Amino acid sequence: MLAFNDEGFALVLAEQGQLVRATSLDSFLGVLQLGADQRIVAIAPGGGWRVEYAPSAEGAVRSAPLVGWGVRGDGQVVPLDVENTGEVLVTELSSDAVARIYHPDEQTTAAKPAAT
Repeated sequence: MLAFNDEGFALVLAEQGQLVRATSLDSFLGVLQLGADQRIVAIAPGGGWRVEYAPSAEGAVRSAPLVGWGVRGDGQVVPLDVENTGEVLVTELSSDAVARIYHPDEQTTAAKPAAT
């Protein structure tokens, strides 16, 4: 989302390079207002780190490079992944879809801690 128009609708950049209402996109779910401490205030490069997702129903495991690390207003550092649409998202470690975050140069890698 890039802006709001005079009527208060969220605007995004369309493939043709023009601003359009976000609601015109099938993938738009809504606008979520984050508290100041949850906003990303700085970004660092991914540095070769990767995210591995839990096996799909077919048993396939997907691994993808992190595009960066986001620093939230409260100081929390979160991994950033990119969707196949090009959208950058925070990779939520609490998600059942994420198996682990790792660096390929590590000899051993630890899995995500089990939920308690």
